[in-house]
Amino acid sequence: MSPLPRRVRGGALVATVAVGAFVAGTAVGGSSTGLQEPVAPASVLDEAADRIMADAARPVQRDVLERAAVDGMLKALGDRWSAYYEPSEFASFTDALEGRYTGVGLWLRQDSDARLLVSGVQEGAPAARVGVRVGDEVVSVDGVDVVGEPVSDVLSRLRGADGSDVRVGFRRADGTHVVTLQREVVATEDVTVDRLRNQVLMIRVAGCTRGVGRQVRVALAADRAGSRGGIVLDLRGNAGGLVDE
Repeated sequence: MSPLPRRVRGGALVATVAVGAFVAGTAVGGSSTGLQEPVAPASVLDEAADRIMADAARPVQRDVLERAAVDGMLKALGDRWSAYYEPSEFASFTDALEGRYTGVGLWLRQDSDARLLVSGVQEGAPAARVGVRVGDEVVSVDGVDVVGEPVSDVLSRLRGADGSDVRVGFRRADGTHVVTLQREVVATEDVTVDRLRNQVLMIRVAGCTRGVGRQVRVALAADRAGSRGGIVLDLRGNAGGLVDE
């Protein structure tokens, strides 16, 4: 099990879970009597998985059933912050908490018509370099139609190994465009500072990644004159993160 980052926002975080039966047969280099070890009784989960795999209308893999079982147990907690992560998902999660991820530099949102729209493009990132714009609709990833899919699923498709390619289809007023983007490690810009009128300082915090608290303190200390009229802390759309930050 991978070590957890410091104090992730409430709930249980399961990095890797393996659910399966261990049935002891004759012990290797067994006892001098040659007797078999007692067989462990099958659990309810094992029996259910065996029955489903045997009688399901369509073939289903055991690992899919095990994942669904773990998801169901976590859902029974009634804690929306509890989640199950595969090893690769957990690695992406911890990278995000550190303020970096491997991807193409896009933020997405879903509108009332379930369209996946680009809500932000990171400056200098792969998507920005090919001209992707805020408001573009994402319609496909590597040839797979993603219209109507959850934002989290599409973002997972866009992320991958550093240096790998991903083909993304965008729809805008002049038609659909498919571009090939090379994924790279992207550092998030979670703290931005703007000076408003009347010496009001606005600090926007997009996510509580590691080091954000220090960045806010530095911004305040560096611009005391600019904040004489007050400070606005903008947390709209904040994705959350480390409780300490």
